[in-house]
Amino acid sequence: METLRYKWQAKGSEHSFELFRVPGTNGKPFLFGRGPNRKPIEVADFYISTTPVTQALWLHVMGFNPAVNENLNWPVENISWNQVNEPDGFLDRLNSLDLDISGPGMKFRLPSETEWEYAARGGPHWTDDFIYSGSNDPDEVAWYGPRWTRTHDFV
Repeated sequence: METLRYKWQAKGSEHSFELFRVPGTNGKPFLFGRGPNRKPIEVADFYISTTPVTQALWLHVMGFNPAVNENLNWPVENISWNQVNEPDGFLDRLNSLDLDISGPGMKFRLPSETEWEYAARGGPHWTDDFIYSGSNDPDEVAWYGPRWTRTHDFV
């Protein structure tokens, strides 16, 4: 498991941004979609964030926190797709930072629909017929109830 991590200080505490490497299909196409309309699609290796973009990361990159319910450890809210994708938006600014985690040619972007579904189904484990992404035991792979709020400080 390869994880890239960037850390910074905000309002007296340390925060981090983590990206997890999702291995591609390597010649065994992912069956994207449902039922008889599933299409075999090759997926290249990619990185995906381990959490939603936090208010701390948004503040670090954009210089302001738009959230109504403020807590730097919670996901950012009250933003639009345009604020993420427009010129000089979140992704442009994130790509302009020297984060010391990205390799040559690495560029931050939103995942494609196929990449999102592939990662959500466990990446290369999608063929293992797990009930959940990566396991049949939700306690091994899911963030829910008290575990969600305790582990990730989200409410």
